[in-house]
Amino acid sequence: MLINAVRPFNLSPSFKSNIPDSKTTPYDDSSSDFYGSDVREIMRNNIYERAGLIIPEYVPENATSIEDARINNFAHLPNGAYRGASLANRPECIELLAKSGVGTVIDLEGSFIYEKYCKKNNINYYFVNMINNFWTNPIFRTDEELISAQDEILCHLGLSKTEYEQNLLEFKDDIAKNRKEFIDRFIKISDVMNRGNYYVGCELGDYRTDCFLALQYYFNPKWKGPEIKTEPYIFEFCQNMYRNLTSEDKAAMGISPRQENIIRKRLNIK
Repeated sequence: MLINAVRPFNLSPSFKSNIPDSKTTPYDDSSSDFYGSDVREIMRNNIYERAGLIIPEYVPENATSIEDARINNFAHLPNGAYRGASLANRPECIELLAKSGVGTVIDLEGSFIYEKYCKKNNINYYFVNMINNFWTNPIFRTDEELISAQDEILCHLGLSKTEYEQNLLEFKDDIAKNRKEFIDRFIKISDVMNRGNYYVGCELGDYRTDCFLALQYYFNPKWKGPEIKTEPYIFEFCQNMYRNLTSEDKAAMGISPRQENIIRKRLNIK
């Protein structure tokens, strides 16, 4: 599905068990400071490697558990879950996941090979696209900044007043639709995580993994894991997400009044 040229934000990310076909969009986020572009990730990985922050990964011959393998940024999470670097090119580690009772992989990178090996080992595979403009979803932006940007675009199209108002109305409908789709997908992946016994990670298992888990920390009322620290701009996006939640969203997410108070405190919202 293409995004109309007068709608400058990306569709909701996919939370599902296969890799979606690539889609084109006239929206270009290349000037932003977001992590996620292929060039930035390659540069960042090179910096990590030169700084010695990427360890040599290997699996001992006598390994019987995923905990025996050496994996970048590997760590325990509650309910028999783990986080760490992608295992897309390490089939021996995926076999160890199965032996360790892990029944689900949540891949923040996206790999057909990863999905193939998971299927071979009877592990459920979910792809969450944290690369392609994830943070440009309108759930993370205020109505004011979105509408202001759209207004600037519409004012250069030579529209009549009626056409302008119609386009702006459609744009607002798209904002609501994209936010609702994001929340629906967030709920589904949260339900998967609440069952435990999963392995989650991006390429290196650090930055994007932290961001993904931060959303769980802030908005999944059943999250039992540790506090997740975020960059200031990610924290601001999370604040915007909270302010954009409707009462129906909160009910669907299982956020009680008591839990809402906890979320507001964590997000420093009075």
